[in-house]
Amino acid sequence: MYLGAELVIKSYVPDSIEPGMFFMVKDFSGENLKPLRLWQITSMYINSTEDVISRFGYPVELYIVDYGDAVLARPEQIGWYDEGDHTEDLRDIELRDINDILENHEGFVEIDVDDMDEFYGATNVTLEQGKVIIRAL
Repeated sequence: MYLGAELVIKSYVPDSIEPGMFFMVKDFSGENLKPLRLWQITSMYINSTEDVISRFGYPVELYIVDYGDAVLARPEQIGWYDEGDHTEDLRDIELRDINDILENHEGFVEIDVDDMDEFYGATNVTLEQGKVIIRAL
């Protein structure tokens, strides 16, 4: 069973910058302001932590929260993507999926839960190999 939730972005101060970290960017090219997007840093952009932060800002992490702002999934738990009813297969979530959720679904997702409590929302988020299953709302 799926529960409505939101993918939220939180910045943090890292000890060091490492490949794979997420950063936010807004695309102001052309006449249209595109919505927020994320990108992952590669080693070619890393000179020093201070240099990266001055150029790109602080890195961000993704969380999934319910509508009462309770954390349903931490960054390391976000991992499986359900493409919808046309397939039963799950796949690793990719940066393009995250950006699609942010751009086209305003960050709203559904997260697979084992149990629901009528008054308190999700009681058990489904974990497959330690990761949650989400789909675009």
